[in-house]
Amino acid sequence: MRNDPLPTIQKLIKERYPDAKAIFWAGSVAANQGTSASDLDLVIAYESLPHAYREAFIYDGWPIDAFIHDLDTLRYFCGKLEASDGKPAFINMILQGQEILEQNSVSIEAKSIAADALANGPDSWTQAQIDKERFLITDIMDDIKSPKNKEEQIISAVHLFEPLLQFYFRTQKKWTASGKSLIRLFKQENPELAEEWVSAFESLVKTGDSTAVETVVTKILEPYGGYLWDGFRSDAPADWKECDENKILDELKSREPIFHHPEKFGKTKEDIENQICDEFWEVGASGNVYTKQDVIETLLERYNNPYTCDIWEAKDFAITKIAPNNYLLTYILIQDKTRVTRRSTLWRKQNGDWKILYHQGTIIDGGSV
Repeated sequence: MRNDPLPTIQKLIKERYPDAKAIFWAGSVAANQGTSASDLDLVIAYESLPHAYREAFIYDGWPIDAFIHDLDTLRYFCGKLEASDGKPAFINMILQGQEILEQNSVSIEAKSIAADALANGPDSWTQAQIDKERFLITDIMDDIKSPKNKEEQIISAVHLFEPLLQFYFRTQKKWTASGKSLIRLFKQENPELAEEWVSAFESLVKTGDSTAVETVVTKILEPYGGYLWDGFRSDAPADWKECDENKILDELKSREPIFHHPEKFGKTKEDIENQICDEFWEVGASGNVYTKQDVIETLLERYNNPYTCDIWEAKDFAITKIAPNNYLLTYILIQDKTRVTRRSTLWRKQNGDWKILYHQGTIIDGGSV
């Protein structure tokens, strides 16, 4: 026996979340469909938080599953994460959940965020994603049609169930679901095909005959090219490999000081542009900002001056990875044996080539050679 859920939630809010501005109670218990094992699902919104978080605990005999957010994190979760995943579970918790506190600006905005995200729909699948799923479904179907034994055939059929229905919805840019909710959604969306699929699945489990399952899978895949095996290819991202930062450091050291190696990287306008990103900019030792065009003009003038004397020494290099294919390189530069500056360059690898995103030089006050 457990206490009534609503008074339990109201008591919980006062004790644990007194500053919350909006509470949405969702899930099976809120819909009067709970079982003895059901928990209480809560979305708890504040005006401002350092970050969103989720916590689970027992309170007054009830398992509590709480999702704590502010409006900015709600926008990210609804508009980015769930749009990418294609499953609007969190969005529906807000839109379909019972409001526990009185309506206010935060609760109104939270519902508006969720409603906009739902209306925008999930992200579209690219052709590459569609082809990858066709290939995976084809692979599973091969195991179903030619199993080693009955047990492996059933496991393969279970493994097929969710990817196939996800494919059905995502290729049409429709919201989907997972687990038991997925078959419910399929029955609502296409009752006739859903019934055919359930019957085919049951027949396979009982008899081992995969003919009916193949028929349904063919219907779902056919508008997008059908089964796919011969000719399939999926390239891994270039950064999906172990990176030896010592090798990267050696490579970037060979390019510093930037623009001081015309014998290696060239001295034409095109050569200079090939070394820098489109959004490149620089902060000089004086604190002045220089644009890409400023730097190109200065370098062309320097490279074309036969009397330019370039004496320098670079030392104390250090590298820090700040994002995939993005590295911060720092070092000390001594110019003409007298001028000492601390240098920072942001390097980005694009299409296999290293390019400069940003550079800064700062004079070391009293710096010693």
